[in-house]
Amino acid sequence: MRNTRLLLSAVVAATLAAEVAAETASTTLDVTVALQPALTLTCSGADFGVIRVQSGARGGEGEVVLSASNQRSITFGSGVSLGAAGAQGASCTLTGSSAPTDTEVQLTFLQTPGTALTGAAVNGADAPVTDGGNVEISFLGGNNGSLVVNGTAIFNDVTIGIKIPDNLTAANFGGYSTQLTVSVDDGV
Repeated sequence: MRNTRLLLSAVVAATLAAEVAAETASTTLDVTVALQPALTLTCSGADFGVIRVQSGARGGEGEVVLSASNQRSITFGSGVSLGAAGAQGASCTLTGSSAPTDTEVQLTFLQTPGTALTGAAVNGADAPVTDGGNVEISFLGGNNGSLVVNGTAIFNDVTIGIKIPDNLTAANFGGYSTQLTVSVDDGV
């Protein structure tokens, strides 16, 4: 029996010492990604079109307000009238938001009323000879809250007013423009 045990131990030891061939397997792993801007805000420009203004003393400054629905209104001042159509109200669109649907976000202007417009060739008019007209932003706002829906919020009620000074001279007539900065924080 002792020989049988020795023989069996030798067979087991020899079997364990023998190399076992390893098996391999392979496959493919698909990797995909879509890159999108985290948050993008785009706005159309606000164009007041042509506004007719009397030169000289008119009894005070005037204000014209432009809404996103292309409606212009003279809110105060005499000697100011609205020229031919062509006004274009501003609107803004936020995309790429990860805020939950129905989250209200606000459009914020980083400038304040009093921002001056500078002479520029716009709407078929050259820049004024003398940029002393002191045309400035008088109102920024409207109901600028909007709800996020599937990552998008649209601001359709961007309303802007401009103040036109009294005592304009012929050298002050011409085109004016400025660039405003707006922002949105979606809270995410």
